Amino acid sequence: MIKKNIIIKQDTIENWNKAKNFIPKENEVIVYIDSFPIGIKIGDGKTLISNLPFINENKFTINDGMLTIF
Repeated sequence: MIKKNIIIKQDTIENWNKAKNFIPKENEVIVYIDSFPIGIKIGDGKTLISNLPFINENKFTINDGMLTIF
């Protein structure tokens, strides 16, 4: 049973780059919708979005709108 809420926010690369002071909440999923492969970051509640690493595309899949992170 999952005991954490997961928040997903999506926007363009241009708009995420404007969010310089944005700190995603812990476990908040940030999706860069116009990048290929899709860019995904996971917030830790402490780190600016610009300093969060992207998740390696080998560590997630998206099928029928469902995000699975390995």
